[in-house]
Amino acid sequence: MNKVKLIIGIGALSLMTACGNGGTEEPVIDEADAEEVNVEEEESALNVDESFGSVEITLPPEFIDEETGGGVDEIIANAESEGEEVEQNDDGSLTITMSNADYEEMLSEIHSDLSESMASISDDYESIHEVKHSDDFSDFTFVVNGEQFENSFDGFSIYLAAFGGGLAQVFAGEDHDGYEVVINVEDVESGETLNTVTFPEAFENLQ
Repeated sequence: MNKVKLIIGIGALSLMTACGNGGTEEPVIDEADAEEVNVEEEESALNVDESFGSVEITLPPEFIDEETGGGVDEIIANAESEGEEVEQNDDGSLTITMSNADYEEMLSEIHSDLSESMASISDDYESIHEVKHSDDFSDFTFVVNGEQFENSFDGFSIYLAAFGGGLAQVFAGEDHDGYEVVINVEDVESGETLNTVTFPEAFENLQ
């Protein structure tokens, strides 16, 4: 599956998912060492809480739609199973409180996956030659074969970039109702800008 599609499909759901438990067997600990190990684990957890604190992330409603980002009930259930706090807001957004360690890990993952996806997007969409983007994923330029792009469904890819860019900005600290992603579509031969789309306004066209 294309990594951008993966971000969009499970992005909101994965926001509150910490590192999964592996399937490896638990190590055998002698009874004489058990008490010391427990004390070390408690001290380590305490240090993490004190050193890293917590972070609040508010997901816009468009990231938690049943078809785009995962249903509200599913997101809340998964968050609570991981010990995260979730508050459903009147505007349809969700505010999730997670540890700073989980936040840093997820932000890094979002950036790396989105960068890799944009770099390989031509493998999935024939009319797209390359995608350029700003470091904060607020601006994208799709360099395309204009005629082929306009006569195909490849234009849907800009929505995938918009979701990924919006997610990256919200995680980086942008207010959930203040982020903006601008996407330019440029013809590969003429260099002409064929279209400019601004999100989240354009998400209304999906409804």
